[in-house]
Amino acid sequence: MKSFYATHGIPEDLMSDGGPPFNSNLMTNFFREWGIKHHVTPPHFPRANGQIERAVQTIKNSFTKAADGGKDLYVVLLDYRIQPAKDMPSPAELLMGRKIRTFLHHIQVN
Repeated sequence: MKSFYATHGIPEDLMSDGGPPFNSNLMTNFFREWGIKHHVTPPHFPRANGQIERAVQTIKNSFTKAADGGKDLYVVLLDYRIQPAKDMPSPAELLMGRKIRTFLHHIQVN
């Protein structure tokens, strides 16, 4: 996480389902030391976790298809990250504050 935060900045808030990667004393101390407020979504509350669960399922399906078809998994991930959600910019735009260059820019439409 330190490497990620060194690259992208330290969030003020982090939301998780409170699963094993986030519920240890080590993580609690890390969040405190780095000034991150950790919010845990209520268990069995699909509305809070549904969007994330759907995104994970989409990525898993895309990776499975890509692996079966011999496609580059990084290109699949890039394609996912540039897709805007309903009424929201793409994950890449949210992170970078701009549209990012992709292979789609090389395709010319006649």
